Amino acid sequence: MRLKFKLWMVILIFLVASTEVFATGINIYFLDNAIKDRAGSTLPDANYHPYQARLEFFRSLPAPTVSTGKLSVDTQSEYTHVGGQHKYQKSSLDGGTLYVRVWKDALSGNRKGNYYGKSSHAVASGTTLPYDWFLTLQTSYKADVPYAPTISSIQEALIRVGNSLEATLTINIGYDQTGGTGGDGIREITGRSLKITYPDGTTETKNGSSVKITDAPQGTYTFQPVATNWYGSTSGTSQNYTTLGLGVGTLSFTHDLFGARDDLLIVNTIAIPSTNLSKPAAASGVSTATKLAQVINSAAGSGKYIVRAVCYWDPATGTAQSELFDATGNLVSPPDTLTIKPGVGYQVYTTEDLKGIVFEGQ
Repeated sequence: MRLKFKLWMVILIFLVASTEVFATGINIYFLDNAIKDRAGSTLPDANYHPYQARLEFFRSLPAPTVSTGKLSVDTQSEYTHVGGQHKYQKSSLDGGTLYVRVWKDALSGNRKGNYYGKSSHAVASGTTLPYDWFLTLQTSYKADVPYAPTISSIQEALIRVGNSLEATLTINIGYDQTGGTGGDGIREITGRSLKITYPDGTTETKNGSSVKITDAPQGTYTFQPVATNWYGSTSGTSQNYTTLGLGVGTLSFTHDLFGARDDLLIVNTIAIPSTNLSKPAAASGVSTATKLAQVINSAAGSGKYIVRAVCYWDPATGTAQSELFDATGNLVSPPDTLTIKPGVGYQVYTTEDLKGIVFEGQ
């Protein structure tokens, strides 16, 4: 008798120890009528229990277009319905997270137009007893294209880079996943982007919720925000923005240029206040060495091509950059790669004198 008692004690201790060692997982509970639509109306339990197609368990939540990675449930051993509680016992899971997703309507295709709800909970690991998770879910999300995003703010700043000032624009893209007043379900997005039309008419698209344009040319931009998800992209309303420039008011730089003397080139150092100039006439968009040479040649007189070189010494790299021009005003070695920036000193070599050329801009 005493031997039997000791044997039972050993078995009991072993069982207790085993329970502690293998105590992992999670218990998911749905009360009767716990799943509702967006308006709060009850959805039939029979569409979800025991583990119907509209109920999905995941260890890593995939896109709403698919059920890839959906966990299986043995409804004979892992599901019970007692006292108005639908219990799913996943004791085999060890740590991490469990995701639950429910759908309002039957699943078909890529599920576009269907409404869904989702939630997540940590899973017990090691010797921790399984967590109890009581769920109430509403199908408040809609599997559909995004709502139109907005431009929430545009910030302009002048940053000193070496010996020059550079304009930096920061454009922030806002997105309301509820759609605001009159919205039809919460619509998730996978990314935001910005379509940019620059002052010279060129276009570019940059990704991100906060887009930065460094060394931004002065002038008027057009920005259009875009939101994207698994079902497509939606563009928001375009917004125009005109830069303030390097300062408030009009800046005027006047230069005397001197031509060659006794077959020697004279170094003329010049700077412009803006790449969009009001003077000389029709001189807007001076952003490259070729355009600067064209403005100077035009000021020298009709049919004159006095500029032979435009150069720049880069203090950051300790190197010289230059563009050379022939007697007809054409680049000797295209393409034109020398960028003209406001407030930066450039060296111009001419064949004739040109007194008092005025560069004026904001």
